Amino acid sequence: MGYGKFFDTNLSRVRLQKNKQALMGHKSLQRLYDKPDDEELLEEYVKAVDLLTINDENRLKAKVATLEEDKDRMIQELP
Repeated sequence: MGYGKFFDTNLSRVRLQKNKQALMGHKSLQRLYDKPDDEELLEEYVKAVDLLTINDENRLKAKVATLEEDKDRMIQELP
């Protein structure tokens, strides 16, 4: 119950409603009519991966990339 609630809560935080049940592995009537493909589910999952990951590695990599871009931009702006 705890992991499911954690997963559901964090998918809601990034406003994933359309494919949330599919990502959670639940079967619903909606899935009988609208079957998202794996690519679409992956795109939705990637939106929430930072909130779903307990390890900070992914967040830190993104932060380093942002800081490197900022540094490069500042270097280019120097006279």
